[in-house]
Amino acid sequence: PDALSQYGQTLVFLRRYAEADPVFARSASLNPKFGVPWGMRGWLQVLTRGDVERAHALFSEGGQVAGMDDSLLWVTYRSFQVELLRRNFQGVLGRLAAEKRVALSTQYYFLPIELIRGETLALSGQPTLARRSFEAARRSLEALILTETDGTTASRYQSALGIAYAGLGLREDALGAGKRGVELMSASKDTWRTLWRLEDLAVIHAMLGRQDEAIDGLDYLLGNTGEISAHVLRLDPRWDSLRPNPRFLALLAKYGS
Repeated sequence: PDALSQYGQTLVFLRRYAEADPVFARSASLNPKFGVPWGMRGWLQVLTRGDVERAHALFSEGGQVAGMDDSLLWVTYRSFQVELLRRNFQGVLGRLAAEKRVALSTQYYFLPIELIRGETLALSGQPTLARRSFEAARRSLEALILTETDGTTASRYQSALGIAYAGLGLREDALGAGKRGVELMSASKDTWRTLWRLEDLAVIHAMLGRQDEAIDGLDYLLGNTGEISAHVLRLDPRWDSLRPNPRFLALLAKYGS
């Protein structure tokens, strides 16, 4: 199952989505409790067709598997994303309220629950409550960074802190932290993890109204990884501010196939 999952991920990178779907399905059939193929297959529905309802259904099906091992958080993370794409903001907030962890953490990201809550509140038009959550996330991340000596871990903290700063309107701090996250996890160290840092930086640019910089970052990501597609950009509320921009529309047309 793990080998098939790795192979499916490689197919996703190459945007060979039609080949990846049965590979993930086979991986899950061999070990239904293995969360990675469930998470990847659900996200694949969005990448390929923008089908958030099919993705939601797959995550619901996986959630019925007794003893599901989601220790790598692929189901948790991608299902949160899909609910945001569905603009089910209240559903996300309800799940966050029930979440016992203080953060979602893997080798690719570190997301304090308060940071996710802040983004969700901001996207749902509740700026005052969002600011409180962004402030709580800022305090926790600044404390973590003070004691962190490992660059790989610090890169995740810095990117998350940049988003928190952006939510608080601290422009220079946000840009500094976002760029520092990219510097600490450069492509020469790990190409895959770098892509996550670059997406975070694009989010920061968009939050700060730096549309050209955000679109440049998205153009690079669309050209270098199959983990993001034009379907995702069309649906993701984080890019709503870019939608009137002709360059963003051109980006969707360029990568729409």
